[in-house]
Amino acid sequence: LNLICHPVTTPCGHSFCRTCLVSSLRKNKKQCPTCRSVCHIQAESHSENILLVNVARACFPALYEKRLVEIEEEKQGWDLVLPIFFFNDTLFPSSPLALHLFEPRYRVMINRIVNASRKFAYLPSFNGYQAQVGHVGVIAELNAVEFLPDGRAHLQARCRERYRILEHWVEDGTQGLHWCKVELLPDEPEEEEEGGEALPVLASRCGQLFDSMMAQVGLLADIEESHGPRPEDPQKLSFWLCAVLPIPYDAKHPLLTTRSTVARLKVCEELMRESVDANSPHEEA
Repeated sequence: LNLICHPVTTPCGHSFCRTCLVSSLRKNKKQCPTCRSVCHIQAESHSENILLVNVARACFPALYEKRLVEIEEEKQGWDLVLPIFFFNDTLFPSSPLALHLFEPRYRVMINRIVNASRKFAYLPSFNGYQAQVGHVGVIAELNAVEFLPDGRAHLQARCRERYRILEHWVEDGTQGLHWCKVELLPDEPEEEEEGGEALPVLASRCGQLFDSMMAQVGLLADIEESHGPRPEDPQKLSFWLCAVLPIPYDAKHPLLTTRSTVARLKVCEELMRESVDANSPHEEA
């Protein structure tokens, strides 16, 4: 046992460290860990029991300060514990996402996150909608939600960072709402090979090809409205291009999971070059 810190008292009268109660309520039924009474409080933001705080500080001042540091370290990982939405398509950072939520587990999800982090884990799943350690997806952030009278919801979201699953579980009493603990997954640093071209040069060439393609098809305004302006950073540019270009379905997921910005840009470059060449006027012999 350890000294209670950031104490939260449940409606049934039992008190717990905030981090302990958060962990319990996320992975188990919404019940008090001691007496199993119904407990639907938002443990992350529920008010502290000031009396217990004062007693713990007065009796064990040094230990309480040490526990505060430990608790703050644990709380830093809360933003990386997310409910999972499964779908059989691959999206990339910067992709827009529109969903009609009707399954009971996703109704629970939207009601949880709309008043909390406003984020969930979008996970491409092509075999049984099951999560596994190591699976890669994107974190989606809510922009707007419309709740319907029967409990369904329409949401608009934007895909942000890419993640990899470290741990996953199904929350009791939610009819199958999956959760995961994740780590953010940036690309590996690119080492410039002898005789190879620099990453900024490749990114600049991709930008020029994209401009040429847009000059032919005239869709730049629509793309920027839905996906935002084209980024300058090579890694962000590679994801943005994957999101806006007509990538073949089977090729999308490998582009999400690869940690090579160069590999991703080269695929986009080839696709854009083919499009530009196909739409360029050809001189008759």
